[in-house]
Amino acid sequence: MSVACDPTDFGMGLAIVGMAVRLPQSETLEDYWHTTVGKKACQTWFDKDDLIDEGWDPELVKNPAFMPVKPVISGVEHFDADFFGYSRAEAAHLDPKTRVFHEVAYHALEHAGYGGNIRSEIPIGVFAGASEDPEWLRRTSAMLSRNSVEQFERGILAHKDLLAQLVAFHLDLHGPAYTLYTACSTSLAAVHMAAQSLLFGECDVAIAGGVTIDLPIKSGYLAQEGMIHSLDGYCRPFDAAAKGTLFGDGACAVVLKRLQDAVADRDHIHAVVRAVSANNDGHRKVGFSAPSLQGQSDLISTTLAMADVDPSTIGYVETHGTGTVIGDPVEFDALVEAFGTTLGQRCALGSVKANIGHTHAAAGVAGLIKSVLAIENATVPPMAHFQAPNPNMALEQSPFYIPTEPQVWPAEMTPRRAAVSSFGIGGTNLHAIIEQAPNFPAPSTSQGPLVYPVSAQTEDVAKELAERLQAQLSTLSNRDDFSRLAFCLQTKRREFPYRLAIVVSEGKEGQWLFEKVEPTCGANEVSGSVLRLRHENAVALSACERNILVSQAKTLISAVPSITSIAGQGDMLWLAAAVAGVMESEGVLSALAFAQSGALPTVPSRHHTPLTVLSDINGIAITPDQLADDGFWIGQLTNTAQAHPACSENKRTVGGHGLTFGLAETQSPGLERLLAELWVNGGAIDWRVFHSNGVPSHLAGPNYPFSRTPFPVPPAVSQQVSPSSDSALPKELTSVNARPDLSSTFRPAENQTELLVTGLMEQMLGIAPVGMDDDFFELGGHSLLATKLAIAIEKSFGTVLEIANFLEVPTAASICSFLASATPAQFPYNHGNEETNP
Repeated sequence: MSVACDPTDFGMGLAIVGMAVRLPQSETLEDYWHTTVGKKACQTWFDKDDLIDEGWDPELVKNPAFMPVKPVISGVEHFDADFFGYSRAEAAHLDPKTRVFHEVAYHALEHAGYGGNIRSEIPIGVFAGASEDPEWLRRTSAMLSRNSVEQFERGILAHKDLLAQLVAFHLDLHGPAYTLYTACSTSLAAVHMAAQSLLFGECDVAIAGGVTIDLPIKSGYLAQEGMIHSLDGYCRPFDAAAKGTLFGDGACAVVLKRLQDAVADRDHIHAVVRAVSANNDGHRKVGFSAPSLQGQSDLISTTLAMADVDPSTIGYVETHGTGTVIGDPVEFDALVEAFGTTLGQRCALGSVKANIGHTHAAAGVAGLIKSVLAIENATVPPMAHFQAPNPNMALEQSPFYIPTEPQVWPAEMTPRRAAVSSFGIGGTNLHAIIEQAPNFPAPSTSQGPLVYPVSAQTEDVAKELAERLQAQLSTLSNRDDFSRLAFCLQTKRREFPYRLAIVVSEGKEGQWLFEKVEPTCGANEVSGSVLRLRHENAVALSACERNILVSQAKTLISAVPSITSIAGQGDMLWLAAAVAGVMESEGVLSALAFAQSGALPTVPSRHHTPLTVLSDINGIAITPDQLADDGFWIGQLTNTAQAHPACSENKRTVGGHGLTFGLAETQSPGLERLLAELWVNGGAIDWRVFHSNGVPSHLAGPNYPFSRTPFPVPPAVSQQVSPSSDSALPKELTSVNARPDLSSTFRPAENQTELLVTGLMEQMLGIAPVGMDDDFFELGGHSLLATKLAIAIEKSFGTVLEIANFLEVPTAASICSFLASATPAQFPYNHGNEETNP
């Protein structure tokens, strides 16, 4: 099937056909959307005593500046190892990030309609990345075996760098598999790589995403003025009250296809990717970890040109938006430069970090999915906690505004369009432009049986999945959606041993009725089934009803290979002969219509067929003599045939498992019920037979509820948990480099304070001597080293150095000037030129 679709009309022409999340307080897309539009803050605040019990340094935790808060996700210490084919021993050594991403990747494929056996029939690529977790490596290194073989195996499982390859192996995916890392922009970089692979034809479907999980789960940090961490436990992007970012855990993934293929395959297209591009800041910034206005602006301009859209048609930008003093104004100015300033306030800015914190390697796709949901729901999401704009942003003179409540987002002259930014430490920047899915004319399709099969590896999971399904069915209201969901569950899911089904029918008053069907026998008992046609008052069937019955029975036999015989009594035997091909259907229907008038019909010519025809009167197969005997067939209509004594109404009589079938209005089960009974008892059904005129468009069913077994993370090493190892000054250097030629004249330190400050800078930079007027960044420093220097200054002098001020004048002299202004209570050293001991 194909629908005319010119991908050049849609930029890159890529479709987002599936999505999945495991984010703070959001395990489903519905939860995630409610989080964003509800302005929900999803961080978890921990009891400080609990953190001490977990091994945190009591002195650190009891510091008034310590913030016991972190956005966390569920299920980190649980995993369905059996589902993904891991042994219990392997799963115990598997990085929690890898475990979680397995489940998220599978749910994304399932949401797209590619979770079934088709996974191994088409090339599906995996592009994913994870952040490093030093605490996980620290804990697992203590468990390493001395056996080289075990070390090799555990090294594969315990590290993040084979994330995509492990997912590809255990889900049997045959496209390219790349594990990548670009810091905070990792997951959107994965989308970029996936897009290239699709456009190059390396794969037909691509999973792209990222994951961050930092141990310990119960965590916190020391909040310090001027540092990157939030002072109040909230992330407030672009806000005057912004006090830093809040890091948290999360995982998410999208599934991409070429747009033309997605349209042809009747996938559900959530949004179209018009363009996604990347660049690097290079040296166009003050330090390695600092943002670059020019780098970001160039990238956004390039992406707009690639997408071939006017900036005025973009209604929403999901920004990187970290709530930092430096990062937010730089990003805002880059957007203004790329978009222009003459458009008026028409484009909303947002950042999901205000809701779920900074999920690092997962952040880019978290923002992408939020933007897709906004487009689909025709709603501009609000910025959580926003009060007033950062004073360093000229918001009123820009084309942007920051919504504080959800707003209706109509599609006017152009489709709804959104842009997504993700910028990584080190300068790898990503930007994407997406738009509302096109409305292509849908071809006519069959409306198949409303049977909803569910299966799982355990009975409990099957029951939970059935409950989720019933909840979803209760939200549907039209026949098309019921049919779309049924087709998804019938043809696009894996089949597992434990089976249930729900049958949906329409009541007399137009209400939808749901019936749960459970197994009654084993799969071996439905092999060689007999299809019995029944009706309480067979002669009263109209010609139209008989025609429907024959048509449905023929379709049923085509769809169910286990049916090897067909049986009936009276005119039902005639219809059975028509279904089996023993008699021509038209001749049988004409003869029965003639008989209904009271006359004896002419028996149509008969043929031998592979399908056995049984008589429900005598309970045995019709013999060749009976087949050729007109009197036998007339006797079926005149009630002169005699029943065999061994025959009973029990379905499990001659010929194998009995499948009783009649029209839905009769006491015999209709087509839907019969199919459900057959399937839950282990029968194989080719559901596509019921959609010979075209398949419905995809409608995703509920996520598979994994049976999560506990796999606790290894215990912390004996020392108490403290971030001091990340912030402490380097050990005394055994060798240093000489001071290079600088733009400033060397001026030596003269007093105790100046000697200590320049000494700290020398240790930090590995350069000596450092003069009072030497530029920290000209000496090779960067923003991360500046942060470490500020921590060292606070540790040595007892006062907090404001990073923003230091970045403006990054010299030892500026630090000493700041320290001299501190009160004696804050700063215990003398401030004169005289030499004193500390």
